[in-house]
Amino acid sequence: MYSRRHNFYKCQAMVIKFGGNVNDRCGNLTKKTKLKSANSSPGDNSGNFLIKMDHSKNLAERSSRLLCEELRSNTSVNFKAQYLASQGRATLFSARFFHFMQTHIQPAKRYINTMIHPLIAVCQMRSIADKVKNLQVVSELAAEAKRRSATIAFFPEACDFLANNKKDIVTMAEPLTGVIVTSYKEIAIKNNIWLSLGGIHEASDNMEKIYNTHILINNEGELVAVYRKLHLFDMDNKDTGVRLMESDYVLKGIEIVPPVLTPVGKLALSICYDIRFPELSIILRNMGAQILTYPSAFTYETGAAHWEVMLRARAIENQCYVIAAAQTGTHNKKRMSWGHAMIVDPWGTIIAQCADKMGIAMAEIDLALLEKIRKNMPCEQHRRNDLYSRMECQ
Repeated sequence: MYSRRHNFYKCQAMVIKFGGNVNDRCGNLTKKTKLKSANSSPGDNSGNFLIKMDHSKNLAERSSRLLCEELRSNTSVNFKAQYLASQGRATLFSARFFHFMQTHIQPAKRYINTMIHPLIAVCQMRSIADKVKNLQVVSELAAEAKRRSATIAFFPEACDFLANNKKDIVTMAEPLTGVIVTSYKEIAIKNNIWLSLGGIHEASDNMEKIYNTHILINNEGELVAVYRKLHLFDMDNKDTGVRLMESDYVLKGIEIVPPVLTPVGKLALSICYDIRFPELSIILRNMGAQILTYPSAFTYETGAAHWEVMLRARAIENQCYVIAAAQTGTHNKKRMSWGHAMIVDPWGTIIAQCADKMGIAMAEIDLALLEKIRKNMPCEQHRRNDLYSRMECQ
């Protein structure tokens, strides 16, 4: 590290991490005393500075004295020291310096981080045709979300099950008074947490079709909102031979559900394919929404191309938070989901995201930030409703 002409011994060293500026007085202690940045670029005041002293006793005492003065004068210093191994050939600092270190430098304290804004958890899972196993995953993820202080946990479309064929989908569906929703309510009560789930497969009066339903349960186990998917994903691609017709076994919803007041803000309910229809999100914003939700089971191909782009677009154009829980991985021989559950802030910044495995991602909901963005860029005031109609419920 140093040339032999400096006649330095291999000796002990102290690594000090500075949070403030380091002046030249400390950097030019002696001709043979170096203050070098080990891991930082020029002008970076947060790097690790390596101080290597001459083995001379006088130089060591002088260097340590000047360094002590520097540390006393720099009130913005935020550092930790690591005592590196020596080979016993020399002493780096005098006893005076070590006395200063012992009396003036306190070990770092651990504090509990109390969030000013409420935390939410966006969950990612890989549903299969086994409802019991899927319920266990929901229970575990909800408990993890609560352990990490989330107020609401958001689960993806088909969090109850993903069956292998249409017949099983209809057969396995339950009413909202059934066992699966009752179990979700118990999970909410047990963990004292709100749950956004869906869409789940809700049985209907039609023996051949069901509803794709997004439900919201509060921390007392009460069902506070029910939204049935409006836009059904129908794809019949003759070129690729891929056919996925949701309308073959799902009934269309007929109602836009007003945003629900929750502990994190006014929450609007949608499901997956709804994201491709910005009219819905604009209407929900006009109804007072601060948070848009898109629990999904996006196919791998469309997810790779459009998932992030559309989520960020809905956040930016409506100046809302967007929360999109997701299915991930291979469910069966026919079905594979993209994953990448995420939370986007009203500026369009992704503030939390899962990768491609099951788990949760956490973020704060800062409604003051939302209001600031809307105030500084008042897009709603600039709409030309004299030329086109305001988006509202029929």
